[in-house]
Amino acid sequence: MLISWYVCLFILYSFLGWIYETLFCIITSRHWSNRGFLYGPICPIYGAGVVLLTLLVRFAHHRGMTLSAVSIFMVSVIGSALLEYVTSYVLEEVFHATWWDYSHLPLNFNGRISLFTSLGFGVGGIFVYYFLIPFAEHILNALHPLGVEGMSLVFVGIFSADLTLTITALVDFNEKLMYVEDSFNKNMELIIENAIRSMNHLRRGSLARIRLFRYRNKTISDNIRNILERVKRN
Repeated sequence: MLISWYVCLFILYSFLGWIYETLFCIITSRHWSNRGFLYGPICPIYGAGVVLLTLLVRFAHHRGMTLSAVSIFMVSVIGSALLEYVTSYVLEEVFHATWWDYSHLPLNFNGRISLFTSLGFGVGGIFVYYFLIPFAEHILNALHPLGVEGMSLVFVGIFSADLTLTITALVDFNEKLMYVEDSFNKNMELIIENAIRSMNHLRRGSLARIRLFRYRNKTISDNIRNILERVKRN
């Protein structure tokens, strides 16, 4: 039951994260863009982040600790930065693609994270802690345990299928891209080799013509010199 509960929370937060990312893109760039890593309307990084925050809150409450707004803010800033950087690095290393780039923002680190976005996630963490987590838990607690179990199974099935399709498509794309790159490199090598051969042939031809020209000039000079000597003798 507990695992099913967190699975449902993960999907819910991932869906809300997708809505946030999509609306942000529409407002800032004035065009539609699917901001998720998967085909479906979810951003798993948001689901993972909020679920981790939920686990932290439960752990703190279990130990009798009370988390202040400042504590939530700092945890959200540091946690979001670590999660974004690791996720960006893994995706880039595995799929050779970039899903976000903060290079245009000040105080960024390798374009993967930036102080501005991390502070924004810190503020978002406060909202999540005080409003979103209680709201989501209230909804799930109102459902029958069997309903939560069934929903989690459906979500896992859909998420697994989407993840499989996405990875397959990305792997196929990378293979095609590598094939195109390899063909391009081979063609460029062939073009350069042919150009070098042509230049060498042209250089050899030019040197031969220069040698012939020098030989002819020498012959003409020798003939003129012989004629002048004969004239002087006569």
